[in-house]
Amino acid sequence: VAFPRPVHPIVGWLLARPSFAKMMPSRRMTMLVLVAWLSHWLVSAQSGVARGQDRDFPDDTAVDDVDAEEPYLRQLAVQSGGFGIGLAVIFGTAMLFHLMCFGHCCSFCRCGPCRYANVKKSACFLNQEWWAAFFILGLFSIVVTIVGAAVLFSSEIQLYEDIETGFDQTAEMLRDLQRLQCGGRVSESFRNGKMIEDLRRESASAGGENSSLDLDSIVSLQCDEMSVGYFLASHSMQARNISSSVQEMLLGVEKLAADLLNGTSSIRNVRQILLGIEASVLSLDGQTEAIRSSLQSLISGPGAFEGLLPMINATLRVGANDSIDLSSALQNGVNAEFYAAGLGVGLAPTIESLLVNGTRELLITDVSVVTTFATLARQNLNALQENINLEKDNIDGYRDQADDFRTLVVVVTAAVMALCLSGMVVMLLGFGCKRRWPISSGAYMIFLPFGWIALLLGCAVAGSMLLYDSCGCEGSYTSESCETLLRVIETNLGDTTVSIADTPLRISSFVRPLVECPVVGDGSVAAYAQDVRNDSNFVDVLNVSSIFEFSDDFTPLKSVLGAAAPGVSSSQNDPLILSSVAFLRRTLFLAAGIEVTASPPYDFESDLSMYAFLMDDLQNPASLGTYYTNPPVSDPLLQARADRELLTALIANTSAAQRVYDELRMQQGYLAANATNTFGALRAVGAELNRTQSRLRRITERIGELVAGSNSINSRTPCGYLGRGYDDVAVQGACEKTYLNFEALVPGAIVALVGVLVGFFLMATMRDCVQIYQQQAEHFDETKQPLVRTDAKRKPDSVEMNSGAAELGAGPRRKEMKRADNSATTTTMGRILAS
Repeated sequence: VAFPRPVHPIVGWLLARPSFAKMMPSRRMTMLVLVAWLSHWLVSAQSGVARGQDRDFPDDTAVDDVDAEEPYLRQLAVQSGGFGIGLAVIFGTAMLFHLMCFGHCCSFCRCGPCRYANVKKSACFLNQEWWAAFFILGLFSIVVTIVGAAVLFSSEIQLYEDIETGFDQTAEMLRDLQRLQCGGRVSESFRNGKMIEDLRRESASAGGENSSLDLDSIVSLQCDEMSVGYFLASHSMQARNISSSVQEMLLGVEKLAADLLNGTSSIRNVRQILLGIEASVLSLDGQTEAIRSSLQSLISGPGAFEGLLPMINATLRVGANDSIDLSSALQNGVNAEFYAAGLGVGLAPTIESLLVNGTRELLITDVSVVTTFATLARQNLNALQENINLEKDNIDGYRDQADDFRTLVVVVTAAVMALCLSGMVVMLLGFGCKRRWPISSGAYMIFLPFGWIALLLGCAVAGSMLLYDSCGCEGSYTSESCETLLRVIETNLGDTTVSIADTPLRISSFVRPLVECPVVGDGSVAAYAQDVRNDSNFVDVLNVSSIFEFSDDFTPLKSVLGAAAPGVSSSQNDPLILSSVAFLRRTLFLAAGIEVTASPPYDFESDLSMYAFLMDDLQNPASLGTYYTNPPVSDPLLQARADRELLTALIANTSAAQRVYDELRMQQGYLAANATNTFGALRAVGAELNRTQSRLRRITERIGELVAGSNSINSRTPCGYLGRGYDDVAVQGACEKTYLNFEALVPGAIVALVGVLVGFFLMATMRDCVQIYQQQAEHFDETKQPLVRTDAKRKPDSVEMNSGAAELGAGPRRKEMKRADNSATTTTMGRILAS
């Protein structure tokens, strides 16, 4: 049997006792084993149960891979007394044999040195002065048990208070994570039982100005502004706005192309109309010349037609400068078309690049950027719901289980200690009152529930060893010094991965930097944003900053937009537009200002009515004398026929001139309308160019803001609360407080166990003292009987004495007699009774 060094003197003294040497070998071995166990636990409890032994903790084996053959489990079982079960079996067996050997079960169970005939010969049983010492020892064992129970209860209470604090700190750490992910209405909705699908349906039915966003981003817009969810949603909205702006710009470029085409076509139409006007003027010039020639022939002929024909000078005529003006207008139209065509030629590559390349790069950017933000928003919401479910189901569930177990342990421990103390008190009272049955009853009150104390002691020892080994703090409770705990976490995480966007991360690779993440300021996002450090935020620690780096994604689109910017610059295009408009205005002015169409419109109907009247009058022979008498005409009919031919030509030429004249004026109206349309198209081209230039600048700025903003995600993801939570819950909570509380349980349990064992073994033996006392009292009364009895058949004194001696040796159970009278107080028994 191996004994701790501090108890070697005690063992030496025990071995040197003559009474110990006279014991049976098995009895001496039992006592040595008990002393070895008790001294081992007492010394270990003083120096730290877990520190006193060496164990091989498997920090490189996951919990799920540990089997029953694990050497560490065997070491733990051996050093904790079989987790208390071995202690309970050993001490319970010793207590059972003690009960049997000292007659608490049946008289025939006593054998060897424990036979009553042998026990009563022992000096400590015969010398009744030892009985007072037994009584004092029994009372002392009760006091020791009470002290141990008090220490045990206080340690239990402190243990569960620290466990409760650990649950609170874990829940607070999870709530910090929830606030970081998406605090506010969304997390409260999840906490109240809603699912992600419920919030998505609500967002889809609400619609609104954010309906173009994905549903997860719409939901995330309801998060607190300092949360990751709101950050992702707001930047997703920025990406959508950039996409919408580019689409709007491309639509504007399409309109620009349409306006430019419309303007060029309108100028071409103006030229065509000018050519038509020129042809009409030339035709009208010939017709009006023929009209004047016919009129001159009629007026200069023999007929007297004064007042019946228009005056030649009043008839319509083409101005001398009309042809020149029309030629100049045509040249200005050519110039206007030239500048408009130059504008189109200059803008064509830009328009083509924007419409083709811009559309393609926009689609690619939508896939890479907008899809990434949507994926991150969805993953963040899923993680938030899992986090809240973890708090509600696991943390709260474990808390309830711990409370129930705490109630069970406290109640059972209180009941066991109360029963053991009650049994010890009953045994002590039985000894004081010299009754055997209370001693036996009290012994069984201790024996039956005693195993719980041993089990509690073993579990406390095993718990302290397990925490000590799994933490490996070696008395220094910091995240850096508890190296074993970090390896345990890394081992149990194994190959577990999580995905951020499309990037898988092996979590075990980042355990150390995460649990050592420092708290900056008060730990809030607002405070951290003022002092961002590479070792104190999730993005930098997990090395996922590239996920939020979108400059490369926007580079092709920015290149297209940058190449288009000079093409739509107003410094190049405005002069072309202005020149084209100026030439066009000159064209319109010249074409509209020709003399032949000057206001008011010429009255062809008046001329035609005069020609028709004269034509009808010349057909009447009776009227010919009116026209051909002065000077007289030799053949009035022949002359009238000739004049009617001239009138017919006049009517035909005037009608034709009227048609040409009307067409000319209509062409001038077409010219004005087309010129107005051309002005509008050119002005629209200029305005759209300005808008496109402004949009390009704004889109470029927004891309820069989005890229810079997304790069600042590390300022929104402080991980200090995780390092603080790990230090509070794992290091300071489990590795220090819980471990020390388990350590504190051990001395209390040992003291209570020693007190109960000492009281049990001592006071169970004291039953023989009571039996000896009872038999001596009976024998004393019987020896006095001859003095008071008159029965003639009384046995002789010698026979009676022998009979009393035999009865004393046999130890029969008889009813207790009355005490001796006062005269017996001078005897040894009297002194004991007096004490």
